[in-house]
Order: sequence, then structure tokens, then C-alpha cells
Amino acid sequence: METTGEVTLKDLVEILKRNRTLLWAMPLVLGVLALVYAFFIAQPRYASTATVSVSPLQVQAQLEQRIQVQQPPSDL
Repeated sequence: METTGEVTLKDLVEILKRNRTLLWAMPLVLGVLALVYAFFIAQPRYASTATVSVSPLQVQAQLEQRIQVQQPPSDL
């Protein structure tokens, strides 16, 4: 490094190269901790469940009604 008291771009790049392990490790560790917290520790604020039960005969009858309604009138 130069002794003039000014920091050059070359000096900054060398500092980043020397500390690249720390620069990669810290965000990765924090990201893993955030995922662990989000999936295993934190309780959801809102939750809902739904159950839909449809019998095949009801579906067929509803589809037949809709097909009859949607058929265009034949104008010949």
C-alpha cells in the first residue's frame, strides 16, 4: 500500500481479495440461519385449510347442465 494516506482502487481490490472468504461466509451463514428460522422456528401468522369433496355423479350432472346452457341457438 502507498504511504500517502490515500486509498486507491487497487488497494481496495486487494483488501477485498484477502477477505473474500469472510465476504462470502457471512451472508451464507446468515442466509442459512434465516431459512432455518423461517421453516422450523417461526409460527405462521395466518393459516387456513380447505377440503373439497365432489362426487362424480354431481360433476357429470353439473357439466351436462352447463353444456345445454352454453349451446348456441341454431338459426337456419
